[in-house]
Amino acid sequence: MTDVSASRREAQRAKLRALVAPRWSTARHVLSDREQQVLALRLGLTSDRPLTQRRIGQRLQLSITTVARLEKLATDKILAAVNCN
Repeated sequence: MTDVSASRREAQRAKLRALVAPRWSTARHVLSDREQQVLALRLGLTSDRPLTQRRIGQRLQLSITTVARLEKLATDKILAAVNCN
């Protein structure tokens, strides 16, 4: 992974956090409990810092692949919910 692509993904996560954070309590109902956990940890909605997929996997006893899949599903669902409101 290049520094440019990592920076781009970090910028995308920051935009997503800015969009989702103020609406989190009302929008998260569209997510499963596991998706809520993963997205909240990934975006840093429950702490000061977002966690890496590896760290989330360790904390929740999931593979990195599963964390990435849940993050993608949760992101798609939450964006659809936020854009509808």
